[in-house]
Amino acid sequence: MTENNPESEIINHLLEVEKNASVLIDDALKEAENNKAKAVSEFNRAYKEKFDKLIAKKSMYYDNLISETKENHQKELDEYKKILSSKSLNIDAFNKKVESLLFSNN
Repeated sequence: MTENNPESEIINHLLEVEKNASVLIDDALKEAENNKAKAVSEFNRAYKEKFDKLIAKKSMYYDNLISETKENHQKELDEYKKILSSKSLNIDAFNKKVESLLFSNN
């Protein structure tokens, strides 16, 4: 039974407006979710890019520091070996000193 009175037309019109509003809200929510996903994706990409650059910079610094430390260590070791090789061994004096330290009556 279809009524054509003004109240029914107004109610039907309001129901149609509500349906259209619901569709618009759903579309807006979907678009907001898409925008949010794009923003999160862009943020993650930018963050990863900056993080990777920082890691590369720190890794290079660390590698250079290790290399420099190894070089310095080797130089010091070579200098120490050179000093030791230029010294002559005096085993008799060493033995006398050890004997005096260990077996003296003082």
